[in-house]
Amino acid sequence: PKDRYYNNITSNTLVVLETMAAHGVKTLIYSSTCATYGEPETMQITEETPQVPINPYGKAKKMAEDIILDFSKNSNIAVMILRRKIR
Repeated sequence: PKDRYYNNITSNTLVVLETMAAHGVKTLIYSSTCATYGEPETMQITEETPQVPINPYGKAKKMAEDIILDFSKNSNIAVMILRRKIR
């Protein structure tokens, strides 16, 4: 079911972030997906390409990215988000 994506990805992302903060970990490299872009108008995707996911997996990964970015703004954690292409 699609709900598992939301629960697994977002809940576990919060657990990882809270655990990192509790143990003084300062860097997170997050493996995301190009599914967060949905169906972009061009295949040349840049940082400025709008993220408009069209499926539960892409939506959940986008939500996790947003959680990570919000968390990093309020902490000393540096983040890098990598978006791999899907096949």
